[in-house]
Amino acid sequence: MQRFDKRAVMVTGAGSGIGRASAERIASEGGLVFCVDLFEEPLQETVASIESAGGTACLQVCDVSDPEQVAAAVAACVDAYGGLYALCLLYTSDAADDEYNVLWWGG
Repeated sequence: MQRFDKRAVMVTGAGSGIGRASAERIASEGGLVFCVDLFEEPLQETVASIESAGGTACLQVCDVSDPEQVAAAVAACVDAYGGLYALCLLYTSDAADDEYNVLWWGG
């Protein structure tokens, strides 16, 4: 059995770097990956990479510093996969309200 066998995992920052690598790794271990990032084109590349390797992924453009967009992304993940098993939160910001964002995410 694979670690994430048919379990939905949301990965923020999935359009590039560590986020993309995390999404690909989770998919390689059987996860149903819900890819989130600010820009659609890099997300499409991540989803294509996962799908070409036989994995399952979908995407949502989302600014994780906006609670309404995050709520919509979580709802979309639940709609797509029937639930949400885990969150891989990869987030950086230069915003002045970083303290709020960390508290909002429960950090």
